[in-house]
Parts: sequence; C-alpha cells; structure tokens
Amino acid sequence: MEQQLSPIDYVFVDRLQQDMDRAGFTPIATSVGLRTLAKKCLIETFHSDAYGGEPLPACRIIEAGDEWVIKNQHLITFRRAN
Repeated sequence: MEQQLSPIDYVFVDRLQQDMDRAGFTPIATSVGLRTLAKKCLIETFHSDAYGGEPLPACRIIEAGDEWVIKNQHLITFRRAN
C-alpha cells in the first residue's frame, strides 16, 4: 500500500520483493504473503506492460483489501519511532 497511493496504482512484484528484502524478509516470505493476500481476495496480481511492452508481474490492493486496511488501521504503524 505504501507504493500504491491511489486505487488505480500498482507495484511491480520485483520492486515489492526488493522492498521486502530491505525490510529483512526472505523471498519465500514475499511469495507466501502475495499468495495469501490473493487467496483472500485482498489483492489482485496481473501482468503489466508498462516498461517497453515487456509484460512484468504486478499487484495492487483491491476494494476488499482497502476495506480491510481501513477497518484495521489501528494495527498499522503510521509513524516511525524517533
């Protein structure tokens, strides 16, 4: 959601993998997370041809995912500790 500022935005899976890696997660954690969210119908995965017509895997939060985030925002850290 950090990379998807509006409902029509999406993030490339490789960028998500890099961000998760920098946060200390393994590639399998990213894979399991994406599959779990997709199975729960909170995200959609697809191929986007945004870079030179080459289809690249991407994902985005869909309406059910937005609703979950809004309902559970008390579980999310919005500010970093100083």
